Amino acid sequence: MTAETDFKALRTKLRDKCVYLADDDILQRLEWFETQGFDRIVLKDDVDQYMEDGAPLDRPPQPARLAGIFRLTHRHDFFMRACGRWKPNAAPFHHPFANIRPSAFTEDPGVTELEGDYSKSWNNVAELSKEWYRSHDEDEAKVTQSKGVINWQTKSVPNPAHGFKIGHKVFEVSVISMGVGLMCVTYVLTSILLQKRTPESIEDFVDHGPEFNIENWPLEFEEEAKPELEKIKDTHIAHPIPAYYPDPESNLIPPDRYWDDLRGAVVRLEFHLNHWYIDGRHTFTADIVRMKVLVRPNLPAPSPRKRKAAPSTSAVDVFAENGRSAKRQAVSSSIDVNVPWPNLKADPSTPPRSTKETSVKTEIKERPIKSEDKSSASLWRF
Repeated sequence: MTAETDFKALRTKLRDKCVYLADDDILQRLEWFETQGFDRIVLKDDVDQYMEDGAPLDRPPQPARLAGIFRLTHRHDFFMRACGRWKPNAAPFHHPFANIRPSAFTEDPGVTELEGDYSKSWNNVAELSKEWYRSHDEDEAKVTQSKGVINWQTKSVPNPAHGFKIGHKVFEVSVISMGVGLMCVTYVLTSILLQKRTPESIEDFVDHGPEFNIENWPLEFEEEAKPELEKIKDTHIAHPIPAYYPDPESNLIPPDRYWDDLRGAVVRLEFHLNHWYIDGRHTFTADIVRMKVLVRPNLPAPSPRKRKAAPSTSAVDVFAENGRSAKRQAVSSSIDVNVPWPNLKADPSTPPRSTKETSVKTEIKERPIKSEDKSSASLWRF
């Protein structure tokens, strides 16, 4: 077993540098901190230090980096495409093109060494969400009216089998395009509030090359989306999902490969947990800070019939009909390991999302894949 698949060692590493989400003392170590326009989960020790320093406005507590090892779902609730299949006026979940936020639900990775960790992680996310209400002297039962990281509107009682959602906003206002000086600062701060983004998302932008630039950003529905891209390409920059291949460390996954290389993958995930009040509703988001593929997806290709039934798209082949390149195929075969799919009945008393999910195979290669294509409207759920 390589160092990259030594899951116990990876868990230890995550505990050393982050807050490991499955740990039992999470609620004792973390709390909600209110900042401009939103709330974030931070370390209690950082808040204590902040207060001792006189609560300086320019040095608020930094967000806690929550972490774990998860599998990204390969089912219909994987929305992590470059543009989320955006189309104009996709009611009732329509968002402006500039606010596209690809997302995906996580699952139990099915790794023996990590058995039980996913259920604890999901429960801690749920408890942290409830803690926001408790910290504001509100009934924690109101969490079921919120949206975002956990879907509380499932037919059965929400549980780890339903997963929790992570995401990343891929376009941000370009500070450079707005010039310098007080007007620029004012514009950026206003954008933070109006576009519901975290201040740290405007920092540390790197030019990763042409395939990551906004003018070359992949569009699933090019005819409808291209005019919108043209409108923002001079005022925004692309902020690719910080997702990396196993090797080398800096090998950022291109946006036209999100569907093929992340759907069903086991990943090392680091994220921030935030709370927003958007359109009169409480919303919790798990915003990706860094994600690295540990086990590449090993999913059967869709059948010819299902490929034929899939809606046509742009040159970006979101259904991977052409498969990976020979080079990527060779790299993939050298690092794939047989990690069994998890038992989705994390809570024996509660059925999973679908009765179809109960027949989970123990080997990735044996697991059939159902290629489903939700309408673009369904992709805008928080």
